[in-house]
Amino acid sequence: MSDGTDTYTISDLANEIWSNSSKGFELNLDNIILKSDTEKIKIKILSSNVYVPFDQYNLILNQSTQLLPIYKHTYAQTTNDQKMYQIDFENYGMLTINQEIKGHLSLVYTQGEDTVSCGDRNISCKGLSVDQLKQNFTFNNVKIGSDTINGNFYFAGVFQ
Repeated sequence: MSDGTDTYTISDLANEIWSNSSKGFELNLDNIILKSDTEKIKIKILSSNVYVPFDQYNLILNQSTQLLPIYKHTYAQTTNDQKMYQIDFENYGMLTINQEIKGHLSLVYTQGEDTVSCGDRNISCKGLSVDQLKQNFTFNNVKIGSDTINGNFYFAGVFQ
């Protein structure tokens, strides 16, 4: 990377182009000149400001237990007419949110060999809603088997 007189590496400029917070990180690239290594000529100029949010959550099981996701086991996928968001929790199994193309939301909760569900392809799970951007899921006294879940889960990466 060069400013016309000196050449810098990305690590030299880290504080100028990178900022991090508990909600995400921001990358600010302003007029970065990309050059050919072999020909030493300017190929392109790159400018980009990108904010990448992290998943955020506040989920409570049965009014007392904070559910803590295991991030390497949290993901989203799409299959046919469903978007599925899967969250694995430390010591509390796996929760899958299914979002139908019609807009219905359902849950499947798996703990060990036991699986319980709330809602299905045609009936939404009572108490589960999603915001207009389809990223922030709200659990309002959602009954899943004998358990109740309250709180929010914000998925930073969703399919549009």
